[in-house]
Amino acid sequence: MVVFETDRQVLRRLTVEDAPFILRLLNEPSFLQHIGDRGVRSLADAQQSCEARLLLRSHGADARQARRGEAVCPQARQRERVNW
Repeated sequence: MVVFETDRQVLRRLTVEDAPFILRLLNEPSFLQHIGDRGVRSLADAQQSCEARLLLRSHGADARQARRGEAVCPQARQRERVNW
């Protein structure tokens, strides 16, 4: 699902099909150094990580906020109205 699109980029929601990318990303040396080890070592681990985030998004606070038309800016911790 495309969330936002410009001439140069497309932002979309995470899917289980992104697991190969997630596996590479979470095991990049710079990711491990600056963010930390998430323990994702195999494609199955990456798929499970994606599924967990999808489940959280569909049942967690993000889903409740989306249903109300709100989003939280994690950097500023401010609520702002979003027209989905």
